[in-house]
Amino acid sequence: MGQKYFCAFAFNSLSQNALPHPLAADLHSSQMVDQRSLTSATNGAQSIGPTSPEGKARSGRNAEKHGMYSSAIVLQNESHEDFAILRDSYYQRFRPADQPETDLVDQMVAATWRQRRLGAIESAAYDHAMDAQRVGLDATYPDLDSATRNFFALKKLDADSAALNSCQRFQAAQIRQYDRAFRNLRFLQSEKKPVVDIEK
Repeated sequence: MGQKYFCAFAFNSLSQNALPHPLAADLHSSQMVDQRSLTSATNGAQSIGPTSPEGKARSGRNAEKHGMYSSAIVLQNESHEDFAILRDSYYQRFRPADQPETDLVDQMVAATWRQRRLGAIESAAYDHAMDAQRVGLDATYPDLDSATRNFFALKKLDADSAALNSCQRFQAAQIRQYDRAFRNLRFLQSEKKPVVDIEK
């Protein structure tokens, strides 16, 4: 089957229930956040949003910017709503204070979204290969177990297409991008000077 059909099949089979980025669990257990970042996050959580006309207009422009950003990341058969939920969860977690921090959080979100997509594509590739082999394998091996069926699918993918290797390279690239953005974000947030209380 042609590679063009395989790619279309894989993307149309995308599931947003794919495994999250492998570093996501580590982020929740990280002990690297210093007191200044924690204070900043606490203060940000107490905000009720803009109330002045200027502030509301600025908030509207930010929403428009995020919409344009998601359109550049989210494919036409993916959910913009799911992407917005993912992005908002990262903004709540990391509380970017300025544009450089926002850019780094956006890079983490994009890498996580693409990692989920690639994981779904890999699963779709295996499913597609197993479906294509099912009739022939069932005729030869009436009691074929799932592990052996997976092996035959992997063997077919490895022999017939470079798509699986490409998918794995892309996954590794997204993990590197996530790691780099996370380290740089933590560096910027750790460099913030503490607020000095001048009241006596």
